[in-house]
Order: sequence, then structure tokens, then C-alpha cells
Amino acid sequence: MAGESQKLKLLNLAKMLYERTDESHGLTCPEIIAGLAEAGIEAERKSVYRDLDALRDFGLDIAKLPTYPVSYALVSRTFTAAELMLLTDAVQSSRFLTVRMAHRLTEGLASLGSCHQAAALSKNVHVEGRIKMQNESVFHHVDTLHEAIRRHRQVAFRYVKHDVNKRPQPQGGGRIYCETPVCLIYSEGCYYLIAYNEKHDSFPSYRVDRMQGLRITDEAAVRNERIATFDAAAYTSRTFSMFGGETTPATLLVEESVMSAIIDRFESGQSDLLVGTQMITKGFDFARVSLVGILNADNLLFAPDFRAAERAFQLMTQVAGRAGRRDAAGEVVIQTTEPEHPVIRQVAAGDYEAMARTQLAERRAFAY
Repeated sequence: MAGESQKLKLLNLAKMLYERTDESHGLTCPEIIAGLAEAGIEAERKSVYRDLDALRDFGLDIAKLPTYPVSYALVSRTFTAAELMLLTDAVQSSRFLTVRMAHRLTEGLASLGSCHQAAALSKNVHVEGRIKMQNESVFHHVDTLHEAIRRHRQVAFRYVKHDVNKRPQPQGGGRIYCETPVCLIYSEGCYYLIAYNEKHDSFPSYRVDRMQGLRITDEAAVRNERIATFDAAAYTSRTFSMFGGETTPATLLVEESVMSAIIDRFESGQSDLLVGTQMITKGFDFARVSLVGILNADNLLFAPDFRAAERAFQLMTQVAGRAGRRDAAGEVVIQTTEPEHPVIRQVAAGDYEAMARTQLAERRAFAY
């Protein structure tokens, strides 16, 4: 028995270092010897040092930590502690996962770190709108759809939606849908299949959790230029909650209290046009802005205030600076009935010094 246990000595030592050490926590030589003894393996100091060297030669990044007494640790892993925390937060924040599924995945992620790192990952996150139940076939559906896309095959399934009483109702009279899968999109906590319908030459979307009896058929997937050039990012940016239909421009009017959410949506590319008051002139750096329009600039120029010209120059210059902040040049359009007004010309020329000289001269003349 002693001989058999010695054969497992290196494996047990590697397992101990993997589970109980990291860049901040190590094991001393006596602790290693005691841990091996718990597994029925005898060891002494010199043999432990030899085994540590053997594991290093094998490729494990085992380091000597600057502690007293000296300790040893596995300091490099597939994921750092910060990366494990990020992945865990992503899993626990997903509305698509039930509490049980999120817990199971979190445990799997925790097993990739030391016991000390795992303790830091064990937290409960409340996710508003998290589903209560999820048929685990959804995850098999995702695998099946990926396989169908890889093999260039059509898929067949029945599709259901819920009525006003939240009861699932088969669509199309319960018929079998046969579609060419194009891609999977994860949006607002759900997986969607974007398919190509050859009959209507369109790209319908289907919620994966509403598919029933999904299978891969022997029918070859349709191939054409529209499918080859399909842009999933552009598709999601112009759809609302994955509802299809004709694309129509829309203007959204919101309260100032939700401005941050609107700014985030514009910056991420989900919206292409931002209309606002003076609040959008300051503090924003948008890479995609190529055109800025200033409407009715005369309101700024002819305000009943001796500082009106200075403020008009400041605001128009600031908002003009939102355009062309990266490599591409920007364009600014100013709506005014006085295109020859000195301030308009100074803004167009970016001539701050001329504006300052003019305004200071006026203020001295009128003793402001």
C-alpha cells in the first residue's frame, strides 16, 4: 500500500496546491507534509522539495512566497481572481438563468480557483426579472442550433407563444417550422435564433425557449448573398426587444432623469441620433458623431443679457466639438437668420481671440 500511495504523491501534491494556494496564500513544507499524510502518503522535507521541482519542470508555476516561514503556492492559473470575479458576476447577473443554474455555474467557476478565491465568489446577487423556471432543453437547443449552423443544415421545430392568460399557444396551427439557422443572439436575457425564410426572403427571429421538438434535418441550409452578408450587430441595433418588421426612424422624448441611460444607448451605437438641450454640449466624448446641428442659434445670440454673445460662442463651440473627435472629420450645421453675425463667423472660424476682443471692448464702452 505504501508503494501505491507514493505513486500518487505528485498528483496529491498538485491537487493540494491547486485547491489551497494562490498568489496570496501558500503552504509551508510542514503543512504540505501534513496534507499528504491525511491522504495516507508519507513524505519528508527533501522529497517535498524534489516533488515541487518536478511539478515546476512539468509546467506548473509554483513560487516561493515571501512569508515566514517560507510557503509555496501555485501562482498562475487559467483565470486570475479578478477574471473569475467578473465571470461570476456575469453568470449571477444573467436573467436567463434560474437561481439553481446560476448557482451551479458559479460553483464550477469557483472550482477553477483556490479555496480562498472561491470564498470571495460565494455571494448572492438579486437579479430583477430573473426567470423562476427554465427548461434545461434550452441549453440543448443552443447546442443543436450551433451544430446545425456548423453543418449547414436546416432545423425543424414547433413554435409557441403565450396568450393573455399566459398559456402557451402553438403558432401556425401547430405546424412544423423549417428554417435555415443564420446566427444566435443573446438579448435582454433570452436567446434568439435569427433564421432565413426562403419563401418570404426575410430574417425572422425565434425565442429559443419557445421552440419545441427542435431537430436538425437532412435538408441543406439555404445559401445566398443576403445570408452571407447578414450583420447581427446592425440587426439588433435597429430592433426593439427583438421584434421584427419594417425599419422606421423614431424620435424618443425623455425626462432629464433618464438621460444617463439614453447617453449609454447612443454611445453603444444602439441609437444613431441624439436630440437634446444644452445638457448634451458638455462632458461627452462620442467616437461615432460626425454631424452636429445647432437649431435656431438666434435664440442664443439675441438673449436679453450683455453676456449673450459670449455664452452663444461658448455653447456653439462646445457642441461643435462633439463632432469629429476621432480620425474622421466632423461637420457642423448652424441654423440662423444672421449668417454674417460676428459671433457666427467667429464660431465658424474658431476665433476665440476675436470674440474676446469684441466683447471686452463692448463691456468697457458700456462700463459693464
